[in-house]
Amino acid sequence: MPSDLYTQVSPGSLADFSARVNGKAVKVSPVKGYCVIDREWKRGDTVEISMNMPVRRVKAHDKVESDRGRLAVMRGPVLYCAEGIDNGGKAFKAVVPADATFAEGEIAIGGERFTSLTSSNGVVLVPYFVWGNREPGNEMQTWFATDAWGGKDHAFSYSHCFPVDGTEGLLKSVSPKSSADDSIRRFTFWPRKGTKEWIECDFKTPRKIGGTKVYWFDDTAKGGGCALPESWTVEWRDSVSSQWRTVEAACPVLKDGFCEVKFPGEVSAESVRLAIKLKSGRSCGILAWELER
Repeated sequence: MPSDLYTQVSPGSLADFSARVNGKAVKVSPVKGYCVIDREWKRGDTVEISMNMPVRRVKAHDKVESDRGRLAVMRGPVLYCAEGIDNGGKAFKAVVPADATFAEGEIAIGGERFTSLTSSNGVVLVPYFVWGNREPGNEMQTWFATDAWGGKDHAFSYSHCFPVDGTEGLLKSVSPKSSADDSIRRFTFWPRKGTKEWIECDFKTPRKIGGTKVYWFDDTAKGGGCALPESWTVEWRDSVSSQWRTVEAACPVLKDGFCEVKFPGEVSAESVRLAIKLKSGRSCGILAWELER
């Protein structure tokens, strides 16, 4: 790469690449990411490119916050991704350890056959350029956490998330302009309607918590299908092996503002969960979620 935005964990070299013009080897050297062949060209000239196709891991620059603790997978120059259809319907939570090895296979997509990869921990990957060609609503991931925490001190899980939405904006001290603010990366349960759903935050080490605030997403005024929930409760537990405890406090449902719930006292929680009942015929979403001491 001509910049440091992306770097290979174990870099390749020019030994992996060769070029021939009219059957004769030519010397090439990279210039800003390109290999230049400078010559007087004639009709009928042919250029043949040969390259090794090892699987390598790629990291983003540390200033790319959402990719910290994550690595991408490339086979030669081809970026790979995981799709839900190959991974039990779940791609967003796929973990591929930093020291994973990969076995090559073959997969049919769109009537063509492509090289697939299966990591040593069982995650199936396909070329990124062919994703989304088998079923609608298919989760897809390219930047993989190398452990369950993805380089962070907390991790989210949920009953469902619309594929183009996500949890990146949660616990980030975001201040929405309104419940219909579409400039913020939101989390939604779309297209589920009228169901009971949940979203959970687990902490690597227990965290002191005295309350929580939620800013609901509601785009009904714009003709959308997400509305304020019918009701919701807050639950917590002090370890993954303990039972969930419901916070015995009123959980307000307000538009265009934070809905705050105070715990009876400060607790040491390893997990906090929002249990949400969606309105009949409507889905629901969250623009901001905060936890307070």
